[in-house]
Amino acid sequence: MENKNSLANAWNNFQLEKKNEGVKGDYNKMWSDLSDADKEKYQCVGPKRRRVNIRCSIPSFCKLVNAIPNKDMLVDSPFYSLLKLEGYELDETLLKGVVSVLSLSEHTLMVGGTKHSLHTSDFSYILGIAEGDDKTTIENKKPRDDLVSRFCAESDKNSSVCMLKVKKILQEQKDEADVHRAFVLAALKFVVCAPSRGKLHARYLNYVEDVAGIKRKPWATIAMRELMNGINTYYNPRGITESNLGGSMVFLQLYYLNKLMNIEPQKVLSLDEKGTQRLLKEATQALLKCREEGKEVDSKAATPKRKRSIPLKLQPNSAETANRQNEGVGPSASRRTKSMEANQEPVKEPNSKLGLNVQWGTKRHFSAKRRLKTISVNAEFRAQDLLDASKEKTDGSEEPRKSEDSVGRLMDTRLDDQPLAGWIERVHSPTTVIGPVETSIASDMDSENLPFVKSTPLWHTIESMEAFVKIPQKPHFRPLLEGVKENAREGLAIGTMVTFSTVVDKTYCLRFDNPRKAIEDCLETLVELDRNGFDVKVIRDRLTRLLLFRDKQVALEDQSKGFVEKLEEHKIQETTIDEEVDEIDRQIRQLEENSKRVLLKKEKLTSEIDAMKAAEEAIEKEIREVAAKFDGLAAACF
Repeated sequence: MENKNSLANAWNNFQLEKKNEGVKGDYNKMWSDLSDADKEKYQCVGPKRRRVNIRCSIPSFCKLVNAIPNKDMLVDSPFYSLLKLEGYELDETLLKGVVSVLSLSEHTLMVGGTKHSLHTSDFSYILGIAEGDDKTTIENKKPRDDLVSRFCAESDKNSSVCMLKVKKILQEQKDEADVHRAFVLAALKFVVCAPSRGKLHARYLNYVEDVAGIKRKPWATIAMRELMNGINTYYNPRGITESNLGGSMVFLQLYYLNKLMNIEPQKVLSLDEKGTQRLLKEATQALLKCREEGKEVDSKAATPKRKRSIPLKLQPNSAETANRQNEGVGPSASRRTKSMEANQEPVKEPNSKLGLNVQWGTKRHFSAKRRLKTISVNAEFRAQDLLDASKEKTDGSEEPRKSEDSVGRLMDTRLDDQPLAGWIERVHSPTTVIGPVETSIASDMDSENLPFVKSTPLWHTIESMEAFVKIPQKPHFRPLLEGVKENAREGLAIGTMVTFSTVVDKTYCLRFDNPRKAIEDCLETLVELDRNGFDVKVIRDRLTRLLLFRDKQVALEDQSKGFVEKLEEHKIQETTIDEEVDEIDRQIRQLEENSKRVLLKKEKLTSEIDAMKAAEEAIEKEIREVAAKFDGLAAACF
């Protein structure tokens, strides 16, 4: 009996899933074609739900607003800040995860084991929509007839706002007051409130009745209430195919990112923050990774990480700070070291807003238990003698200097631009390197064939790096013979060795969202390394394949953008068709009511006719009786 019930449940789950996916055909035949193992999967796994339909649609809002010829007249609108939304995207996967950790009863969001309360002040700051002081309740009030006629469909005057009329008013701009009203209604429909049913109720016309008082409305309170209502509807759908998520999801997404990045409450992430798209992708990846591993989202694990090989150089605020950042490298530092520091890009302002705990001269690694451990760079352990040797001036012509610069170019450009001590520290950090695994260290480069004598103990340290363990190298450094002073060759050779380790490490650290230029820079650096006798075939092949994948990614992203635009157009068309269907349904209901009224009138007339016929027959009968009496009386004898 239990087996039969399980099979029945599996059959029901199978049918529901196929219906949700829009599959047509003979379900019985499809079910019979399944293997027993596939049928068992449906016994414990319910039907897959359709893709969540997020009602907050930024592309629809931007497309509607972009149709406005003159946007300057909207400067005084409380929703003018929403014009910054163009180009911003909502991540469905991230939002579903955020909604799952939101408490409707407490209005709190659980992030990293900490509850964060959602306040109207956060909404006002993040979206730039001020909270008004007008607390008058006007939702149950009937909207003005003139507003209903201008903003609602003829057949749906008491139900919802017609977005086609709103768009027409925004495009024509005949009446400035109506333009302000239409803009507010569009913002409420697609961004601020985003009703779960997809239609903006006509009661919102009460909020835009007085144009001068629009700013005084409690928009943050209204938006927070509709957000909770939308999530509640999402939790309690009408049917298995219903999965609408209403409310201001753009606010919820930005708020979650703020808490995930451990930003101070006074510096919440807003629409003015640049780089939110990058943060969105990184936060989504962190959330998905933690959910797959069955762990709670950790705010530290989700913090965007810098590239392992690039230390963040802070801007010095004083001479003391500058000296500490230079790790003791004073005016005697080499010309090449200064060039590397000059090539470092300054820290962008948004990073300071994100509150990232980054210090120059430290590196972060994840251990097997996913705990952060900090490895400090020993700033005193620098090859100062080698750097001094590389900076010595050459007496005589300028040709040796040019040759030296051409070789030293590997340390100045397209690389990490960090001091040599930073590379020495990597020997003690866990690093995985591309290439076949070797059991012995390739540290026996033939010194007799080198254009210099190995005189520094740094060679043993450098040759012990993971890059040379995994990919043994025997460079000849012959380009150093071309015009490079003999006492500078060893220093430049060490720099080239470090460059090779850098390229290997950067190749391993490449990620899917890295720019194409990062791969191209590594390939260009390999050309110089090849000239010095390094075996770069394995790395070049790997980078070439990665470059092909990167090009394919760009092509697919361009293709995806086209589908996204078409999807939004189809959504707008779907909304228009829904409005037309509703109008037709309204007309049908109206005709049915008219038909009932006419039928009642007909029944009443029929009963009156029957009564009149009965009265007529009675009168005719009485007339016949009177006539008979008359004839009898007339014929009687006197």
